[in-house]
Amino acid sequence: MKRVKFLLLAFVSVVAFSATAQDDFSDPRFAKWGETPEQRKANILASQYLKEETQNRHFGEAARNLQLLLQNCPAASENIYVNGVKLYKDKVNRAESMAERNVYVDSILYLYDVRMEHFANHPKRGRVYLLERKARELLTYRPSDREGVRELFEEVIAAQAAINSVNPEVVAIYFKNLCDDYAQDLVDAMQIVTAYDENAKYFENISEEAMPFKAQFEDCFSMSGAASCENLEAIFSKKLEADPNNVDLLSKTFALLFKASCTSPFAINVAERLYVAQPSADIAMHLAKTFQDQKNFDGASKYLREALAVEQDVAKRESLLIRIGMLEMTQNDFAEAVEAH
Repeated sequence: MKRVKFLLLAFVSVVAFSATAQDDFSDPRFAKWGETPEQRKANILASQYLKEETQNRHFGEAARNLQLLLQNCPAASENIYVNGVKLYKDKVNRAESMAERNVYVDSILYLYDVRMEHFANHPKRGRVYLLERKARELLTYRPSDREGVRELFEEVIAAQAAINSVNPEVVAIYFKNLCDDYAQDLVDAMQIVTAYDENAKYFENISEEAMPFKAQFEDCFSMSGAASCENLEAIFSKKLEADPNNVDLLSKTFALLFKASCTSPFAINVAERLYVAQPSADIAMHLAKTFQDQKNFDGASKYLREALAVEQDVAKRESLLIRIGMLEMTQNDFAEAVEAH
């Protein structure tokens, strides 16, 4: 009875409004609701009915009104899609078979596509916003579509990057799912390392609230097993061979090898080549430690002294002097140790 009263009230309100001014629904502001005043009035009522029927779980009637609105005035209001998604989510939760459930999930995704067609340029809830919402819905309602989830999240990140507004949470969700796919042999190590390399920049200068997403991103990479020294060498040795003078590639390769604590001849070669291209105390210290761990004291001494030559910080210079002295004493070269101090 309450429902009937509400619908009657809605209808009376529209009629009353129409009667207050001559031919109100002829006003251009109602044009999005239909071609004629009568169509506009009917479609506005259908939109009100859709909301009410969805709230009251009268799914059959709500679905009929939704279809009318999609057919007659798909660009009239965002609420058509908001209420339509609510309708089909309720239907998903009450589906009696997987086939039925899949039909309703398809309907949810379809509504996002149609909404994007008509509201892509909305200043707050345009294409980028809707792509993210669609990706989250796909992951929630169809997580078994691994390729679809990957591709849609990649599209979201690319769209957000185009407007310099990448959501760290979206990147973390995408990368976790990618690492899960690697564990199931659905993607290879190259895809994991490449995705890490391409998306790590989105966690630079993020807010304190977003730091847990960065931790998740880093943890997934570390625990994936894809970033082993062997995999990194297999992937990047070919890249560097093809483009040996690419300093950016050298820098990225070094960063990944350093993170994985790689000390192979390849890792040392990358570090030394990067040091030649971009000398820094940090790289020199890394090389010195690597050589010292390998009992290559001459190599360690060389890079400790080179680090000392470029380091400007007083405290770090003192630390370097102590390390040089201890290294020379280890080799029983007391004269060199005294000279270092």
